[in-house]
Amino acid sequence: MVTDRTLRDRKSLDTAHNLFGNQEPVSLTMPSQEKEAERERVNRWIRSSGAFDGVIDFDRVLRDPQYPGRIAARFASGDHLHPNDSGYRAMALAVDLGLFR
Repeated sequence: MVTDRTLRDRKSLDTAHNLFGNQEPVSLTMPSQEKEAERERVNRWIRSSGAFDGVIDFDRVLRDPQYPGRIAARFASGDHLHPNDSGYRAMALAVDLGLFR
């Protein structure tokens, strides 16, 4: 089980870079309120915990600005889980290459 302490211990290793991407929205339909609240809670923790050397905010990149719990239609593949090629490109462009130095 990965805990805050486990992540902090790994972060302290000189040879390891602990990068993390948060949970992006995955559906064109609205998720249940409970599932969306949990996704938002997890993403807040990922962004603010300090447990990682860097965070790649895939949620910010892929979400529909009007309906943050949904993936933007232009990035949806149709399977309600994965982004399409444009979505993967947007995710790749969101990665700060400076995180790898």
